[in-house]
Amino acid sequence: MKYLQSIRYGLWFLQSIFIITIEVAIIIKIAERINGILKTEWIYDVKLKSWQETINFISRIIDLYNNQ
Repeated sequence: MKYLQSIRYGLWFLQSIFIITIEVAIIIKIAERINGILKTEWIYDVKLKSWQETINFISRIIDLYNNQ
């Protein structure tokens, strides 16, 4: 009987990890999609006048993506 309980617990544990992994993957995919939309819309609407302004603008986007 203990053997069956161990197997049930093991299967439940694996199923829980699988579900959590899928949920995390979905959340990451949604976050990446939102970041992609924001970056695309920002880039298309901005008229950059110099190379330095372009570097600064891209640096701000990278910082926003990585830190916020």
